[in-house]
Amino acid sequence: MPTRPTLIAAAIIGLLAPSSLAQSQAIRVSLRVTDEKLGGIFTSGFGSAFRALGDVEVVTPGEDGDYIVRVVTICDGVTADCSTAQQYALSISLSEGFSRSDAYFAVHITRTGLLLPSDTTVGLMKQLLHQFEKHHQIWVALWGRNRYEQLIRQQVAEIDARCFEKSRIMRRLFRENPNKPLNEVASAVSGRDWVC
Repeated sequence: MPTRPTLIAAAIIGLLAPSSLAQSQAIRVSLRVTDEKLGGIFTSGFGSAFRALGDVEVVTPGEDGDYIVRVVTICDGVTADCSTAQQYALSISLSEGFSRSDAYFAVHITRTGLLLPSDTTVGLMKQLLHQFEKHHQIWVALWGRNRYEQLIRQQVAEIDARCFEKSRIMRRLFRENPNKPLNEVASAVSGRDWVC
C-alpha cells in the first residue's frame, strides 16, 4: 500500500500534469511596456526578441501569460518626445501569473483527503486570484541610444536561460512521464542559478 507522502506526491503531479506545463508547447509571455514617448521602440524590440526564441508567444497585457514581463522606460532627452535622448533608464521585472494549476494545487491542499477539486471550484479560485503574481526578478539598467537593440536581445537571452529553460525542462519531463516522481523533477532542475 502506498504511503501518504507517495500519495501526496502523485496527487501533486496529477494536478500539474493537466496544466499548461504538460499540454502547451509555447511559453506565453504577457509583455507590458511603457514607452509611449519613445514611439514603441522597446515594445517592438522586446516583442521581437521574445518571438525570436521560437517557442514563445507574446500576448497582450489583458491575456493570461505564463510569465509577465514589465518594462518601464525613462529617457534623458531634453524634448518632451524623447527624440534627443542619448540613453534610456529601464526597469525590467519578471513574474508569473496565478495559473490554473496553482488554483488546482491551492484548492487541493485546503481540502482533506485526496479528492480532486471540481472544475467549478478551480475556476472560481482562478477568477478570484488572477491578479496575483509570483515575482521573480527585477533588473534596472541604463542603456545607450545606439546599443539598446543589442541589449534587449541580451536581456531576453538571460530571461530565457535563467527562467524559460526551466519551464522547458519541466514540460519535457512531464510530457515524457506524467507520473515522474517529484524528487526526480527537482533533481533535473537543481544546480542552476534560476531566477524563477
